[in-house]
Amino acid sequence: MENNEAYLDSSIIYMQENAEQYHLVDGSAPQVYGKDNTLRSYFEYSTVERNEVVEGGRLITVADSAIEITQVRFAKNNFIYNETTGIYASNADVRVLDCVFNGLQRQDFFTRLYNSKLNEINGAFIAVYAYSTLTVVNSSFKGGRSTLGGCILTMGPTTTFIENSSFSLCAA
Repeated sequence: MENNEAYLDSSIIYMQENAEQYHLVDGSAPQVYGKDNTLRSYFEYSTVERNEVVEGGRLITVADSAIEITQVRFAKNNFIYNETTGIYASNADVRVLDCVFNGLQRQDFFTRLYNSKLNEINGAFIAVYAYSTLTVVNSSFKGGRSTLGGCILTMGPTTTFIENSSFSLCAA
């Protein structure tokens, strides 16, 4: 995956379950059917490089579904900065296996990081929100920078498992 751009809440790859919702006539809460067939995506044996993700954009968005990312190398010449995220997940099951995440910011990111308010910069490799599970196994993270979670950010009710993984030269 290379030479792509994402801006303003857009994603280069976007995955979301579209389960049918039925509203009962009496006005009670909607009932969701079809969750036994939850969308499950696989992103395997790939290199992600020379992509630009800024102003709220994302490389990958996973919502109301599941993704397994296996042996993917996120090269250091991806440009992810200014309120953005590499992988964004909400109400999702995310499995990261045998992956490499390597410094995803432009050189000018570091200058802006030191010369601006920190709350203006967010570029975590992985951001997982509400009702999600994140599993990271045999993966390495190097040179991540963001306001919250230099490598991984989890917020809301989430479950996170990290096993046999390394984190180096990251800052928040």
